[in-house]
Amino acid sequence: MLVGVYMSTMDNSGRVRIPKAFLRVIEAKYGNEVFVTTMDGKSVLIYPLDVWEGVREEIRRNDTKNPLIVKFLNFTSCFGKLTKIDKKGRVLIPGPLRKKTGLKGKIAILGKGSCLEVMLYNERLLV
Repeated sequence: MLVGVYMSTMDNSGRVRIPKAFLRVIEAKYGNEVFVTTMDGKSVLIYPLDVWEGVREEIRRNDTKNPLIVKFLNFTSCFGKLTKIDKKGRVLIPGPLRKKTGLKGKIAILGKGSCLEVMLYNERLLV
């Protein structure tokens, strides 16, 4: 399970180093393929690929003509990208996704159970 919060930095190329505690869980349980996307345009979500495929399958079972589901699918597809965790434990956040979310510099990586959320660092996270 991915839980906790870690402070980190996004490098100039847009790569985020996955904290070792999270990396061990992801690689052991799911491998190194991940899907990065956003649902709100404010933070980046990093899903192990198997987890993301489960989310998509659950959505497909629902009313895909529902305007909220259509919006979700459009948004996550537009900004989403399949990628891999590199040998140094980093994930590249694609340029359009970085631009949309404003991510750069100091960041926080939150474990959300089955995925990671990457957001701009804010001291209020620690309160």
